[in-house]
Amino acid sequence: MTTLTIKIPDDAEIKLSAILKELGGEIVSAKRSSSETAEQKEANLLKQIEAGLKDVADIKAGKIKRVTLSEGLHG
Repeated sequence: MTTLTIKIPDDAEIKLSAILKELGGEIVSAKRSSSETAEQKEANLLKQIEAGLKDVADIKAGKIKRVTLSEGLHG
């Protein structure tokens, strides 16, 4: 396997982790910037959950098309 060292925004960690697992990869090490407070982390997580739930509602309402992980990665 190839090992990559990358820097991504903190709010992209969940999505990237899911993609890596789907591809058969794994997160070997993860470090978050220490400048983010616990309240900011909680607020970011809540924002991500709310966005995900809105996406689910929009898909169910037919406002946006459902996209599989494969379609998202390979167009």
